Amino acid sequence: MITTIQTEADKIDNQFLEAIKTLFKNKRIKVTIEDEIDETEYLLNNESNKEFLLRSIKQAETATHISFNSVDELK
Repeated sequence: MITTIQTEADKIDNQFLEAIKTLFKNKRIKVTIEDEIDETEYLLNNESNKEFLLRSIKQAETATHISFNSVDELK
């Protein structure tokens, strides 16, 4: 079973931990913690995505029609 829980770090308390222990009682578990990257930040990490995103924002601000011919143009 895979369970993904997204929460703020400061909301992890004893009640939260007890709920996890109850959910996975008598099972061996693995806990992985990673910073959640903002979608915009993720897109801005890739130069072609950044250009597309910034162009789309500019088009939206000027009410210009946004179009593309294939999903490949979004890469």
